[in-house]
Amino acid sequence: LTFNSVLHKWTGDSSSTLTRGTSGRGVSDTTVKPAVGRMTEVVTLVDGITHPTRELADRKISFATAEHFNVRMGVSSTDGVTPIYHLFPRHIDGEQVGWKKKTLDKAFSCSGGKDVDLFGQWLCRPTGKKLWITEGEIDALSVYQALKESSTIQGWEPAVVSLPDGSKSALKSLARNVEFFEGYEEIILVFDNDPAGKEARKEVCKALA
Repeated sequence: LTFNSVLHKWTGDSSSTLTRGTSGRGVSDTTVKPAVGRMTEVVTLVDGITHPTRELADRKISFATAEHFNVRMGVSSTDGVTPIYHLFPRHIDGEQVGWKKKTLDKAFSCSGGKDVDLFGQWLCRPTGKKLWITEGEIDALSVYQALKESSTIQGWEPAVVSLPDGSKSALKSLARNVEFFEGYEEIILVFDNDPAGKEARKEVCKALA
């Protein structure tokens, strides 16, 4: 399975669903009807393997949240249901260039280059009041979903992003996205409380001060 060949072209705004078409060698996007009671899925085929958008049940991430961030799931070729890994889109200057593949035991590999945008950045406005930054992609999904569910403002979309490569990429991401950060009045760091997370939080706070 070659992830370097997986490239998507957005057909509408960044929060819309991909429409039927092809993008990249061996890649096709098609909307299929799910079982009764499920929302419509967009299934990506990569070299014959399906990558649907589905809820992340073990992390209590809803289908709507996974779809919002265009997160795909690699499923067993035997039953088509059992999750094996997740795919998180990677962007450069707002254009998708590849995926980050993360297995359930947290091993990962990436395509699309190194100097990528923050995960979720393509969904955010260039300016706003609050920006939440997490260490990892699933953390970003969790924070976004919690904020949406607790909000009383209809249609509000919180600006939530994550570091593209964990705490080690904190300062590099900061340097690359200074203009983006300056567009927000308040930046909220939601990093892990382990030594790496504490060190990254300290470095970022010092750099932003």
